[in-house]
Amino acid sequence: MIVNHPAILYYRLHGKPVLYKSEYSETFLDELAGKIKNSQQTAFIFFNNTWGTAAIKNSLYLKSILEK
Repeated sequence: MIVNHPAILYYRLHGKPVLYKSEYSETFLDELAGKIKNSQQTAFIFFNNTWGTAAIKNSLYLKSILEK
């Protein structure tokens, strides 16, 4: 996470352990959702693990958690 503005959270998620390829675990995304929900800041999350469908799966999962 890079913090450059007090009102904004900005995450760039490139995949781990393999950059641009690996999916993030549901545990990781659950923890990230908790941080976002508990923050008063506007959050921007950029999934750059775009090889295959990892970014799509991860972003839809995170969105579903945040909308609960």
